[in-house]
Amino acid sequence: MAYAARPILSIITPVRNARKYVASCIESVAAQDCPEVEHIIVDGASTDGTTAIVSEHAKARPGLRFIAEPDKGQSDAQNKGIRAAKADYVGILNVDDFYAPGALRRVVEIIRGLREPRFIHGNCNVLSEGDGLARINRPFLLKFENVVVDREAWPFPHNPSSYFYPKRLHEEVGYYDVDEHFAMDLKFVLAAIQVIEPLYIDEVLGNFRLVPGTKTFATVLDGTSEIRQRRIMFDAFLRAPLHTKLRVASVMVSRKSRVAYWHLHGRMTRGLGKRHGSAPR
Repeated sequence: MAYAARPILSIITPVRNARKYVASCIESVAAQDCPEVEHIIVDGASTDGTTAIVSEHAKARPGLRFIAEPDKGQSDAQNKGIRAAKADYVGILNVDDFYAPGALRRVVEIIRGLREPRFIHGNCNVLSEGDGLARINRPFLLKFENVVVDREAWPFPHNPSSYFYPKRLHEEVGYYDVDEHFAMDLKFVLAAIQVIEPLYIDEVLGNFRLVPGTKTFATVLDGTSEIRQRRIMFDAFLRAPLHTKLRVASVMVSRKSRVAYWHLHGRMTRGLGKRHGSAPR
């Protein structure tokens, strides 16, 4: 496969001691058979043989680029990869996750047809042990005020394998926080969707492995993930401009009004039923 001189999409994979997954990660991107995509692996000085595996694959795959040097963690590695990216659009693929068949071709097609920069996002399979489907994350109405008010009703993208965005977006909202090692993606997304219009694709683009042994699984299990998400959302709200805060307040009032209405409606319905002889026989 002949790769494009200038890619349309750059995929960045941060790794450190990822011998178990790195070969399959490389192969999963290559299997997309998309010459307009480059894959950049940023290795933070692995000691388990990861470096040798990536180096060997890089010799045979022109679309694979490799950065190997010490870093300050996952966010720092992602930032290095983004700065090195040749394409105008980027995506993040964690080493233990993978794309749905044809996902990158679909995203490249969308990018080519855009008239203005967009935050492209789709659905994501959340996988359990053995790659069983636990649920599908569908962030169908991705707005800052929706996510902050009720992220159960209006989910945010749970994994970066399901979204892609312009590289230059980081010039507006900053790069991934090197001091945040777990929820850097959420922090970035909350900042991004305040300055760029999301474009939702109702298709599965990514697969997110939420299994024992992964970093995210441990934080979900002990409850720290939920606490961290709440803190990040509250901080994002505090930093938001006044007009955004007003939108949040409007959604919150509307949400509470609907809940109150249906609560009252239920009480009235039950009361009418009793009046019309619905007592048990």
